[in-house]
Amino acid sequence: MNTIGYFEIQSSKTSRDIKFYETIFGWKFIKEEFVPIEYYRIDTNSINGGLSKRPAKVPPAEVEQMHLFALYRLKILTKQMK
Repeated sequence: MNTIGYFEIQSSKTSRDIKFYETIFGWKFIKEEFVPIEYYRIDTNSINGGLSKRPAKVPPAEVEQMHLFALYRLKILTKQMK
């Protein structure tokens, strides 16, 4: 079976998105001071990940809202499975 080993999230507003993920999922963010970009390691207590400042253009607001709604639904479903 394939498993996820690492994931990355790009963000146009890192402080806003860090607060969102901390609140919804309880994730911990650790700023990497010695890299040339704004980058945070994500501690999820299971899968490791990272969050970086988005280098590309921002997608339309509808796309970001759909993404945040999907993550919120995922949290609800995860809680229901426990």
